[in-house]
Amino acid sequence: MSERQLYQDALEVRILTAIVAREARQDIEGRLKAYGFEMTALQYRVLRQLQQDGQLTIKELSRSCMVEPATLVPVIDTLERHGIIRRGQDPHDRRRTPIELTEQGLEQLRAIPFEHEDDVIVRYLRQLPDADRRAFVHHLRELVTMIHGDDAAVRRITQAVESHFSFGEQQASKG
Repeated sequence: MSERQLYQDALEVRILTAIVAREARQDIEGRLKAYGFEMTALQYRVLRQLQQDGQLTIKELSRSCMVEPATLVPVIDTLERHGIIRRGQDPHDRRRTPIELTEQGLEQLRAIPFEHEDDVIVRYLRQLPDADRRAFVHHLRELVTMIHGDDAAVRRITQAVESHFSFGEQQASKG
C-alpha cells in the first residue's frame, strides 16, 4: 500500500466515523424526544451510567464516558437544574462531590426503553454475519485503544456495556 493511499484511507475513516457518531447521536436524541424527553445523548449517557454505577464523581463519570471533566460540568449543571440528579457530599472527604440520580431521574429512565429495534447501528450490525460483526467491533476497539492509548479504558467500556445489558435484563425481569 502506498503512503498516499494510507493517508486517503485515514482521512476517509475520520470522515466516516464522524458521520456515524453524528447520526447515532441524532438517532438517540430523536428517540428520547419521541418519548417526551428533551435531552442530549451525553446527558442520557450520564444518566444511564449513574443508574448502573450509583454515585460517581465528575472525574469518575469522565473516565467512564471518555469525555473531559470540563465537558461534563455543564451537563451535570443542566441535569441538576432539572431535578434529575443531585450533587452530594462525601462525609469522609469534603473535596469529593458524588453525583446520583434523583427519584425523578430514575422514573424518567424507566420510561425510556433500554434497547430499540430501529437503532441505526443495530440495523447495520443486524445485516452482518456474526464473524464480520465481531471483527468490526474488534477493529473499532483496537482503533480506540491506539488513539486513547489506554487498553484498560477500552476494557472498561466493554465491561460497562456488558454490565449495562446485565442490568437492563435484571430491570426487565423485575418489571
